[in-house]
Amino acid sequence: MSNDQIPDLHAVDDQDSDESDDPGAPSSLPEAALAAPIATGRLYRSAGAEGSASLDAIPAIDSPETNRSADPSTGAVGRPGFAVTGLAYSGVVVVLTSATVLVAFADALLHGKIGVVTGVALAISSLYAALVVRRTDIWAAVFVPPLAFLAATVTAGQLTLDKTGSLLVREGYTFALTLAVNAPWIVGTTLMCLVVVLIRRLRRERP
Repeated sequence: MSNDQIPDLHAVDDQDSDESDDPGAPSSLPEAALAAPIATGRLYRSAGAEGSASLDAIPAIDSPETNRSADPSTGAVGRPGFAVTGLAYSGVVVVLTSATVLVAFADALLHGKIGVVTGVALAISSLYAALVVRRTDIWAAVFVPPLAFLAATVTAGQLTLDKTGSLLVREGYTFALTLAVNAPWIVGTTLMCLVVVLIRRLRRERP
């Protein structure tokens, strides 16, 4: 092969460089290829997906996990449609104990004993707490009522002590008598709150 038949490689390179430097020169790639979206092969895209993976894809329905509401104070996660609000465990203790103890003092001063008035106060405050306590602390509505009445007996019960006998005997007698007389209120209130808690839990577990 003669030298005249060999193509001038330098001339070809210079020609290609001139075409690339010309801003007005048309692109070698078709415009349709440049404008065509990237085919991902996915009909649905994940929630929150961005970029080329989300082109021409129908947004997927968010998972129920992403729709759950979280309690900012405890980080507890609730089911969709149920707000994580209401009384905390400490709130149930404060509401039940304060209401029962205050009414027990008034009951002891007016009637000389802790009886029906204190039992009614315990039942009303406990029912309120069982209805509004948040679901993460729902069992507080069952355990706190007996403890609240016990606190009322120890504190307000000092106003109902007998005048005779040693202090230890009087304390023991008054403590046992008060709890025995008000046992129907204590047990009945606890069972009532248990029923309310179970109903709330069953409603929560329904689909």
